[in-house]
Amino acid sequence: MKLPRIKFPWKKEKTPQVADFRVIFMGSGKFAVPVLQDLLNFERLLSAGKIVLALFSQPDRPYGREKKMATTPTKEIALKYKVPILEPVKLNEAWAKKIEGLHPDLIVVCDYGLLIPREILGIPKFGVINIHPSLLPKYRGSSPIQQAILDGCGKTGVSIILVDEKLDHGPVLAQKNEKIKNEDTFGSLRDRLAQISGRMLIDFLPNYLNGKFNPKDQNHKKATITRELSREDGEIKWSRQSDHIERMVRALTPWPGCYTRYNNKILKIIEIKKCKGCKNAKPGTVFLTKDKEVAINCNKGAVIIKKLQMEGKKIMTARDFSRGYRDFVGSVLR
Repeated sequence: MKLPRIKFPWKKEKTPQVADFRVIFMGSGKFAVPVLQDLLNFERLLSAGKIVLALFSQPDRPYGREKKMATTPTKEIALKYKVPILEPVKLNEAWAKKIEGLHPDLIVVCDYGLLIPREILGIPKFGVINIHPSLLPKYRGSSPIQQAILDGCGKTGVSIILVDEKLDHGPVLAQKNEKIKNEDTFGSLRDRLAQISGRMLIDFLPNYLNGKFNPKDQNHKKATITRELSREDGEIKWSRQSDHIERMVRALTPWPGCYTRYNNKILKIIEIKKCKGCKNAKPGTVFLTKDKEVAINCNKGAVIIKKLQMEGKKIMTARDFSRGYRDFVGSVLR
């Protein structure tokens, strides 16, 4: 199905105003929170009309060991601002009819978690746009921030694209680069890119309304795809080089987190840095550096452990942990 060309209904009649715009926001996760917040702040600043018609968020789900029902981060913002909330398990024809009844001019998708079917893509006059935390076509899919850190990239960024029927495939409407810092974790980089995304959207919308944008097709031959991560992806193999393990811990913090095994229990590795290895020790061997810092030998080099967490316990510094667990130094982690 070829999507219809975007029409600008106000172009001949009058200069379009953002206050006249009707937007459905589809987002669930933490990355979407600053974007939704900036859009709602912009709505209040204009003091004219209601821009955000509704929030589409994933339904409440059980969370944690106690399996208590948890709302999505965006839902909490929507409740605060009294934005109507809709929580489909799946977007289908019935939901397409409901969206059509809302008469949106634009749908903004950001960290939503559901694919937008073709029945919905053709409804808004200005199409469906997606805010994605990578420099597309690189790192399409669900874990672009983690993969950029894991691959040792020096930069990443944010892309606003026009959504088509394929995953992160549509033409790029706007892009902004962002440097990846040596100390960046998934959490810190995600939060920074989210702030950038909110400002980008607000700057982008007036130009988009006026037709002042130049969509560029992605080079699909250079596309790379990332996959959804699970807790199993966080298991550390000490036979890997220290560079990889250091990036891995940063890329998977705070979620899904990295772990190893000590005394047949899960030991989470929270914060580390690289150092020189102990040449005569097996990978996984815990030793003390000359400065009495707790380190773990890798296949090449080693990593100093700054913070860790024993299964069922609180986060501790490695030095305090080694005082409480006397056999930790000298043990071989698996």
